[in-house]
Amino acid sequence: MEKRIGEFYSIEGAILRGYRLAFNKKAQGKPGEGYANIVRDDSRAVEGVLYEIDEEKLKKLDKFEGVPYHYRRCEITVECKDDRGKMRTCKAIAYIANENMVDKGDRLKPTREYLGHLLKGKGFLSKEYVEMLEKVETLD
Repeated sequence: MEKRIGEFYSIEGAILRGYRLAFNKKAQGKPGEGYANIVRDDSRAVEGVLYEIDEEKLKKLDKFEGVPYHYRRCEITVECKDDRGKMRTCKAIAYIANENMVDKGDRLKPTREYLGHLLKGKGFLSKEYVEMLEKVETLD
């Protein structure tokens, strides 16, 4: 994240319930390659990392993520652990791929390098979620 936007205020693990992780965002000019996206699924949850940033940095991130062509910015509610380990909810921003950029057949796969970026956050993810990510089939 620092390479994309510079410094941020804080970082913590978060859980987004009612969604699942999918690699169905088309990579332009790269047949078969998929980028991360979140898809509604009431029975699942996505684990990730929550960064606290200001509006200026959010605009930088918008450019990096290709808003509004590739992704759209959406307000979501996530669960985080407070300093005492108690769960709390907070508002966050997520990027969801635009419909015209999504492969409907779940045929796309991330590269091993791309998946590695997600796994860099494993210190904030559950053991089970890390194991699931490590089993994702990659292109290479």
